[in-house]
Amino acid sequence: MLIDEDTKVDGVFVRFFNQWAHTPVGPVRLALKYGLKIIPVFIHLRSDDTYHVEVKDPLPLVVTGDKNRDLILNTQLCSDAYEAVIREHPEQWLWVMRRWKTQPKGETLEACLATIRN
Repeated sequence: MLIDEDTKVDGVFVRFFNQWAHTPVGPVRLALKYGLKIIPVFIHLRSDDTYHVEVKDPLPLVVTGDKNRDLILNTQLCSDAYEAVIREHPEQWLWVMRRWKTQPKGETLEACLATIRN
């Protein structure tokens, strides 16, 4: 499931390349509801036009009992995984998307900051 696009699906604001980014929560919601693991998988195009599939270790999901906090914290973990791979292979990411077009306002921003700080 892709989470690196700013779409109209249910999401939360987390940090992505040190900026707030509205990020889909679908993978986290499913993982928490059904006790599933989130396993980051990335596909890289090689110089010989073949592909390399990179499978990372499962993310260590946080379960605090506060559903909203868990959504934000675990979506941040997913966003961090994406960012790390993009930093390794920036030429592989589609940079033409307007990833940061939706920004938090007022109370939303304060709630995001408080959740991530604590």
